[in-house]
Amino acid sequence: MDIKKLLQEKHFKVKELAEKWNMDPKTVRRMFKGRVDVFHDPHPETRNKRAYTSLRIPESVAYAEYAKRIGRAA
Repeated sequence: MDIKKLLQEKHFKVKELAEKWNMDPKTVRRMFKGRVDVFHDPHPETRNKRAYTSLRIPESVAYAEYAKRIGRAA
């Protein structure tokens, strides 16, 4: 995994990939949650808002995952 390359490529929001792949955002989030090659941006809980984590998925990682899911080599 080349960090420099990952930083330079386009990153997708979960919602963008969900729309592009015609999937539920929860499904897309589960696909990429916990992966080290995906940027996780945690937001702590406040008095009025629940805690959540934003994900930004590099294009190459998204492509590889999609290819894996449809049964093709990346």
